[in-house]
Parts: sequence; C-alpha cells; structure tokens
Amino acid sequence: MIAQAKSSTFDLATQELSALLLETTTQYFSAGLSLSVRCSEDAPRTSPTQITAAAQGLSEAIRPGVLDEMLAALHTCQMWKVQPVPSWQQSPVQSTIPTLVVTGKYDPITPPTLGQLAAKSLSHSYFFTFPGRGHGQDFDYHDLCPDYITVAFLANPAKTPDASCMALMPQILLQ
Repeated sequence: MIAQAKSSTFDLATQELSALLLETTTQYFSAGLSLSVRCSEDAPRTSPTQITAAAQGLSEAIRPGVLDEMLAALHTCQMWKVQPVPSWQQSPVQSTIPTLVVTGKYDPITPPTLGQLAAKSLSHSYFFTFPGRGHGQDFDYHDLCPDYITVAFLANPAKTPDASCMALMPQILLQ
C-alpha cells in the first residue's frame, strides 16, 4: 500500500478500507491516548480562569456539570505529566497534498470551525461537515455516508468526493 501511495495509486488501500468498513461495527476509544493528546495540546494553553469564563456562555442547566468536568480534566492533566507539544506544532500546516477534512456538526472536541480553519491552509482540501454527527466520522454503523465519502476520496484524491448522500443524513443522530 505504501509503495502504491508513493506513486499516487490507492487501489489496495481503498480495497482494504472498504473491507474494514464492512467488518467494523464498533468504535474504539483509548482514555490514555485521549488524555495524552488533551494534556499535551490543550491543557498547557488553558487556565481555570479561561474555562470558567468560557462556561458563562453555556445554559445554566448544563454549566455546573460542564464546568466541573473541564476543571477536573485540567487537574487530571497536572497528574498525567505529559510534555506540552512544541510551539511550532500550533502553526497551520500548509500543503498541496489532497486532503479530506471531515467534521460533525455537533463535535465538541474539533468543531466545524476548526475543520474549516485547517482546510484553509490546505490548498487541495475537501471539507465536509456531517449533519447530526459529533466527534469521529468513520466506521459508524448508524450512517455509512461518511465512509462512502472517505472511500471515494481514497479511490481518487484528485476528484471531489460525491457528497449527495449527506442530504439523506438525519439532522440529529438518535441512538
């Protein structure tokens, strides 16, 4: 697959991904990985004062719970002891390599505005925000549209993937 990708051929990778999509019915989550990313990328640039100020914009019904969770996460990062990412890693990536950027409309971790920001400096990017979705757009048995778009992109990165299936996606995903 690597040799094919080097010569801009993605047939084998597309076949493997398609097979994986058919077999995958659950998503995997690693708390350790999540903590390592959050604690190296976000926590070093976040203070309790910033979290408290940001929470003021939330509904009173959910503010206390969200505030407690975010402050606890910041405290957990102090104990997790991972090194902050270097400052250069905060700069936008500039590239002409075809790139697929996908977000969920209700993603609280990497919201659509961040996906748009990332796509802005990628001159050959395709950006999609999936309705009714949160974080993580692939390998979900609820709706295969994101998977079809991913497979279409991998099959031909030079061509805009057909996103007509997005019109059929529910605006709110009920599980």
